[in-house]
Amino acid sequence: MSSSVATRCAWRLLVRPSTAAASCHAGLWQAQASLVDRDNGSNQPGSQPALLRTISAAAVATPPSLKSRCFSTAGEEALGATSRDEREDARKEESSDGVKARLLSAAMNHVKAHGWTQAAIVAGAKDIGLSPAIGGVLERGESELVEYHIERQNEDFVGKLQGMAEELHGMRMQQKMFTAVKMRLEMNIPHIDAWPQALGVLAQPHNAPHALTLLTNLVDDIWYALGDKSVDMNWYTKRGLLAGVYVSTELYMLTDSSPDFYDTWEALQRRLDDVHAAGGAARELSRRLEQMFSNAGHSSQGASKPHTDGEPKAPSSTQSTNEPHKAT
Repeated sequence: MSSSVATRCAWRLLVRPSTAAASCHAGLWQAQASLVDRDNGSNQPGSQPALLRTISAAAVATPPSLKSRCFSTAGEEALGATSRDEREDARKEESSDGVKARLLSAAMNHVKAHGWTQAAIVAGAKDIGLSPAIGGVLERGESELVEYHIERQNEDFVGKLQGMAEELHGMRMQQKMFTAVKMRLEMNIPHIDAWPQALGVLAQPHNAPHALTLLTNLVDDIWYALGDKSVDMNWYTKRGLLAGVYVSTELYMLTDSSPDFYDTWEALQRRLDDVHAAGGAARELSRRLEQMFSNAGHSSQGASKPHTDGEPKAPSSTQSTNEPHKAT
């Protein structure tokens, strides 16, 4: 009986070590007690050692990986609880982001009617069957709605610009820049009536860092898509100039009442011409300064050159003045 109990315990340890340890432990002690009862309180010589040998053989036959699992159940349960907590936190975060995306996407359908306001967010929540109180997940309210729209528009714009690589290849850089900025500004036309309100939301002090990030990412994407690979100070200069062109043209567009925003595109061309001219003037100034400093360096080297004995020394003005005139 004891041998069969030990064999069953060994099999359980091999198959399910984490759950069988307690039951095997109890079964082995019951088997040992049955030996004592069968012999009327006296242990048979060799019976208990045989039982222990069976248990030892089962323990030796158990692979090390299963042994470690048997003796680290508590540790595994603690690690499992930690992993479950991490997965739960990740699930909640993913669920929150998913709710935000659904809510903002639905709210965009009501911007024309309600503008960039909390009312549009509430209307969007009703469309997707959520309580109006769900708007609380947007910590910065309508500013997140504006940023969501700009981010989606920028992503679509970059994809279209990259798809025009062959068309842009044969253009001069100024023409490429005009095409890219015009394309991006045209994407604002569907919401042009409410766009002043959107810019006003972004101009609020607590939203300024987010607005600046959106602008810098946009001009960087434009330059990169147009083939700019600069890594020196020109990287900052180019993006700063383009940001100024984009913002000024965007503001001009808000007051443009010409057909198809013709005046806006003319203003954009003038600004790009000014940037091109300013860039040419800056390069010319840099060239002239470099030449001037180079000439000054050569002059200083010539003045400090020591006089050699083999070369005639020119008389100084003092000597020529003080020397008496010779009679002819």
